[in-house]
Amino acid sequence: YSWRVVIWLSAIAAFIMLLATLIWFRELGANGIIRHPGKDKQSGLHQSPQPSIKQLFTNTRPSSWLLSLIFFLYSAGIFQVMTIGPAHFEETLVGFDKTDLVASLSMVASIFLSPVIGRLIDITGKKDLPAIIGLIGCALFLLLIPTIGFNSIIMMLLLGVFIALILPALYAYPADIVQPGQMGFVFGLISATFGIGISSGSFVVG
Repeated sequence: YSWRVVIWLSAIAAFIMLLATLIWFRELGANGIIRHPGKDKQSGLHQSPQPSIKQLFTNTRPSSWLLSLIFFLYSAGIFQVMTIGPAHFEETLVGFDKTDLVASLSMVASIFLSPVIGRLIDITGKKDLPAIIGLIGCALFLLLIPTIGFNSIIMMLLLGVFIALILPALYAYPADIVQPGQMGFVFGLISATFGIGISSGSFVVG
């Protein structure tokens, strides 16, 4: 069915996300607290005036911009493995026609490990150590994968281990650096820089 099946699967996933989101937000009050049946839906809390987008951009703490820069550099580097990786694996895995699958194995590994790493971060309260280890590990593997002749499948799975260290730690940082009322803005900021990193990284690599 060629590329069309990817679009259809994405559409199904998006529809499921829409339903899940609608169900989730029905359970939330105006201040983000989960409502319980039989209780008043209104929180009754005084809402302080919200700053404008311009004020948020100008007053955002430097640590928020630094976190956004880390997301930018991470996505600019790691996602190119999935983009141009198959061309490299066609050379190293002669006769193996599932090179696209090999290129995505790093994400498969992180799927299973990320919740565990996230829970360990909750227990220990340490975000810096897994983030630093993960970022250094990813950087080293991006150098090693195209230069040494070790098994490509194992290399990509090990890369996924370091990815699993990075993302839970980075996504947990905004809670430490901004007020709850500005969390949405900071997550929007890192999402934007994440996307810019993917697109600009592709241009540079291409």
